[in-house]
Amino acid sequence: MRITCAGGWQVLDVKNPNPSLKAELTEVGRFGGQRLYELKVRLSKDAPSGYLNEHLLLTTNDPRGTPIPVPVEGRVTGGEIAVSPPALFLGVVEPGGKVTRQLVLKGKKPFRVLNISCDDESFQFDLSQANEPKTLHLIPVTFTAGTELGKVVKTIRIKTDHGNTEPQLSAYAVVAAK
Repeated sequence: MRITCAGGWQVLDVKNPNPSLKAELTEVGRFGGQRLYELKVRLSKDAPSGYLNEHLLLTTNDPRGTPIPVPVEGRVTGGEIAVSPPALFLGVVEPGGKVTRQLVLKGKKPFRVLNISCDDESFQFDLSQANEPKTLHLIPVTFTAGTELGKVVKTIRIKTDHGNTEPQLSAYAVVAAK
């Protein structure tokens, strides 16, 4: 993808919330007061199957400081286990509040979910129905907001008894007082 900035603007950085995407931004030229950039986005080999709907954020030297969203969409195929949604948005939650959403895990062959983990104890996973081999598992994910306000972005890792790949996805929430 080519990006052109006019009027002295520069793209300083690319914020990427998805560990399955690798974004590389290169300035490729300057023409009459404009800067031309090339943005390359690559999918990692261990990306989980399913729909991909992300936004990379371009940080510029614009004094207003508003990042520019760049949509990245697609369907990842080929993995043994498909995870839906590919990124779990839990919404806006008040401090101390709880919200529960479903993860859908689908396989071509029956499988068991051995473990789901996150490096944040605010996320809990109900695996009580996941120990029987099935081609479809619905996993409730409960997020309990802490007292710190702001955006929460964490990675959820899924371990099954099917193959060596461990699907993962990003989970997002915003903790805000009403």
